[in-house]
Amino acid sequence: MQHPIVRERVNYFFGSNFAVKKDFSSDKYEIMHGGKKCLDFEFMVDDPTDDNQMPFIKLENRTKPRPRILKVSGVFKCQGDERKGASLMRLIDRLAESIPFVEYITLMDSSNIRICDVSISLAQLKILTTGQSWYNHFGYKTKWHDANMAHNAVIINTRIDDIMSGKTLIETTGKKLFPELPTTMTVREYVQAVLDSVRPFPEKCTPEQHEKASFLKTLIFELGWMNDLKYVNWDLIKIVERRAKSRSPRSPRSPPRASPPKASKSSRSASRSPRSASRSSRSASRSPRASPPKASKASKSSRSASGGRRTRSCKRNKCKHNKRITKRK
Repeated sequence: MQHPIVRERVNYFFGSNFAVKKDFSSDKYEIMHGGKKCLDFEFMVDDPTDDNQMPFIKLENRTKPRPRILKVSGVFKCQGDERKGASLMRLIDRLAESIPFVEYITLMDSSNIRICDVSISLAQLKILTTGQSWYNHFGYKTKWHDANMAHNAVIINTRIDDIMSGKTLIETTGKKLFPELPTTMTVREYVQAVLDSVRPFPEKCTPEQHEKASFLKTLIFELGWMNDLKYVNWDLIKIVERRAKSRSPRSPRSPPRASPPKASKSSRSASRSPRSASRSSRSASRSPRASPPKASKASKSSRSASGGRRTRSCKRNKCKHNKRITKRK
């Protein structure tokens, strides 16, 4: 019976650009477009891999059986950029990440490409030109991946003149079809040059183009497996890694300031002295203005001559001024 979360997630990722075919008795799905199959996968509870082959996969036992394995049975190129192989693999990754109980994805690498109606192993071709298979680049590996890469690196970086198998094929058919390619090239360089030459060929090829495509297929077999190229194409594993939820960025906190060392009594008293000085300056600014010097008798007489009213008003102001002084004191 289908798990509701699995069904909802599959429809979310593939419902808009594809047609989803379900097996209602299980968690098997076929992703279609234009009547052609693009993806074929299922969700499984039990681990299909051999424990002796995959000891690095350790999964916890679950009390409730849940489909924790996403097994991909086939990836097929469909029409449109969003349905190409790389786009389909990214959708598979996003699907597995969105289902919380899916722990890893497994598949068998039977990928191939067709040039002039000639089927060529994509895994062998990619290993000879890049060192890794097409699925390896997406993170699908076995426990022997690192050791096999180191072993294959020696083979693909060997010159054509120094290889053990495939030399006769290159000296005869290779020189006839690709006379411009020297045998001083490495295996990687030679295979890449042949691939670049035949890649633009149309679906309907001339006899000469078909012969070149067939030569590439035979060349891969001779330079690869006949020279002990190592690759395990079954039960490739990818652990599902979920990204942490993004949080709103916070400004980094500044480190706490170190408290200054305690000052001695003499320094504290010295530090207080400016305050007392400022206080004295403020009190000085508040002190009444110095009274003007007493006028002489002559000046008094002159003021009295001009009018005693002014003298009496000055006396009254002086009395008020004296009252303010006494209050402040």
